Amino acid sequence: NKIALNTNFNQRGFQLEKFLYKLFLLFDLEPKGSFKINGEQIDGAFTFQNTDYLLEAKWAKEVNRSDLATFCFKVETKFKNAAGLLISIDGVTKEAVSSDFKSIIIMDGVDLLAVLDNRIKLSDLLFKKRRKASETGNIYVNFNSLFR
Repeated sequence: NKIALNTNFNQRGFQLEKFLYKLFLLFDLEPKGSFKINGEQIDGAFTFQNTDYLLEAKWAKEVNRSDLATFCFKVETKFKNAAGLLISIDGVTKEAVSSDFKSIIIMDGVDLLAVLDNRIKLSDLLFKKRRKASETGNIYVNFNSLFR
C-alpha cells in the first residue's frame, strides 16, 4: 500500500504548519499557530532560548533566493532580536543561500527526519544550526553535514 502524497501545495503547506506546531509543542518551544500581521502571512512562531522566532514552512519546491529575501524582510522588520526559521522540506537552491541573510536559519526534510528518528532533539538541532550560522555565516547546513 502506497501513501498518497497530497499534491495540493496549499493544503500540504497547511498540514505541515499544523505538524510543526505539534512538534514545537512537544519540545516546549511555546509555539504560536499561523497568523497575519499588517497583511503578511506568518506560518507560526516559537521561542527558543529567550529568542522569538518567526516560522516559514515550505513544502512545494526548493526555496529560491527571492523566497529567502522575502522571509528575511518579514523577520527583520519585527523586534530587533527576532530571528527566523525557514523549514523547506525540499531544501533550497544553491543560489539562494547567502551570508547576506543574517537573521534566519534553514532546516530541510533531512533535519526533520533526524528529529523524528530520535537522532537529535529539536532543541539541540536548533542550537547547533544557530551556532554554526553565528560562527560561519552559513545559514543552511543540514543534519548530515552539521557534524563534519
